[in-house]
Amino acid sequence: MLTRSLTLLAWHLALWLGSFAQPVQAQDPGVPEDDVTVEELNARGIEMVDAEAFEGARYLFSRAIELYPDHPDAYGNLGYVLWLQDKNREARRHLRQAVRIDPEPWILGILARTEFELGEYQDSIQHARAAIAGDPDDAQAHYALGLSLKATGQYREADEAFARAAEIDPEFGEIELDWGELWDRFKSLLLIAVVVLLVLTCVGIVNAKPLAAALETVPKRHVGLRYDGDQRELFRIYLQNIALTLLTLGIYRFWARVRIQRFRYRHTEFLDGRFDFHATGKEKFIGFCKGLVLLGPLIAVLWIVKGLLEPSLGPDLAFSVCFWSFLLLLFLLRPLILVGGQRFRLSRTSWNNLRFRFTGKVKDAYDLYLRDGVLLVITFGFYYAWHSCNVRRFRMQHSKMGDSEFEYRGNGGDLFGLITLGTLLCYITLGLYVPWQIARLHKYHVDSTRFRGRRFHSRMTGGFVLWTLAPALLVVILTAGLAIPWAIQRWYRLVTNTTSYTGEFDPEELQSIHDSASSSVVEGLGEAGDALAEIGDLFGG
Repeated sequence: MLTRSLTLLAWHLALWLGSFAQPVQAQDPGVPEDDVTVEELNARGIEMVDAEAFEGARYLFSRAIELYPDHPDAYGNLGYVLWLQDKNREARRHLRQAVRIDPEPWILGILARTEFELGEYQDSIQHARAAIAGDPDDAQAHYALGLSLKATGQYREADEAFARAAEIDPEFGEIELDWGELWDRFKSLLLIAVVVLLVLTCVGIVNAKPLAAALETVPKRHVGLRYDGDQRELFRIYLQNIALTLLTLGIYRFWARVRIQRFRYRHTEFLDGRFDFHATGKEKFIGFCKGLVLLGPLIAVLWIVKGLLEPSLGPDLAFSVCFWSFLLLLFLLRPLILVGGQRFRLSRTSWNNLRFRFTGKVKDAYDLYLRDGVLLVITFGFYYAWHSCNVRRFRMQHSKMGDSEFEYRGNGGDLFGLITLGTLLCYITLGLYVPWQIARLHKYHVDSTRFRGRRFHSRMTGGFVLWTLAPALLVVILTAGLAIPWAIQRWYRLVTNTTSYTGEFDPEELQSIHDSASSSVVEGLGEAGDALAEIGDLFGG
């Protein structure tokens, strides 16, 4: 763009200086004044357009109009040059004159583009359609049609026109992101969401007292969990985390996650004891760097493969092949990341000074994923409910607090029924059943969990979820995201305060066993993979 601007500036300067030394006819290089054909004038003018010598081209096309006033191509070419120079009103005048003489499709296409630039969208649509009727392969006309349709809110038809233009000429395939268009597309949906959330919030306010009372009620012979984190303190931590993460170009994100996790754990109480999180941002960052080192050679191999594939597949397709190969690699590493990450997180978690630990084996995780992966493919994904239960069972049965382990007794058949019925009801009620579906799934998983032979119990209901999420989402929207910490705090309090344990035990009965061999490297491998995937998705094409 800079080169083109400098070229135009130099050309204008040369013409301006030359006008003092010689007559205007000298701007016509080698073209005789008489006995010249319109074809010769137009051909020479087009050559000058290709060289971006627009002023000289304008002179030649104007000369063609002077000698041959009834020739449409001369008017059309002059209008085209004026449009390239953003002189749209002059361009429109000459293009319309050309159309009056002979409505050639290419002239109609340029006229449609000019009228779009002037905001005359209906005229642009009319002339673009006329150009397409005369020449269905006119990419310029399809693109002009798409622009004007998009400007008038006809997005589906506009997308079809853009796709056709790109199919004819790939140069029209790159469409700039239009934030105004995005806003037009989503503002109605956003308005509906705000209205619905406002109504649901009013319903929640009306029922706030009985819901709050029910939330504080713990069944007899149950021990409830309690969360007492202060919203102002959490909001301050979030602001600090955002500022420091931006200042450190994202490096502080590891410390930020640790601070949030530690805050939540330390404000969660169970049986007069509190949870704690002992990880540090430093060890998570070091683990992330080690994960990058482990993935580095694999990334290098994929990059070399990309270079080898580019001559035959092209840069875009070669990148796509390598990018999806990288995601497949992360999927294959998923069992390893699951075991290593779970082991690290639990080893850094304690309750009442009792450490958690994870005893699952990588080999068992790969056996599980291999078997379930085959079944997921065979059943076209319907086995997902059983796979979800299997993964949760694997995680729970190998998770221990002290020397006592957890259990998970969920069944894939029951979960499949919940998911199927809930999804159907969400569609039937246009999404109003979503809070109840969230509550039912959460309650099912909590009620299926055991510790020392006694089960956990969730009192979460759709009313609780509605009362919690509707005001939270509404405030987040109205504050443009500033209230996200408050919304998260509200949800975490709901999850914690509706969970109880059906019995009691003496913490002294549990023997604390510290997993000193756990490492942040595998968890860092997962975070490194996620980060690389995000980077590749952002800069890959």
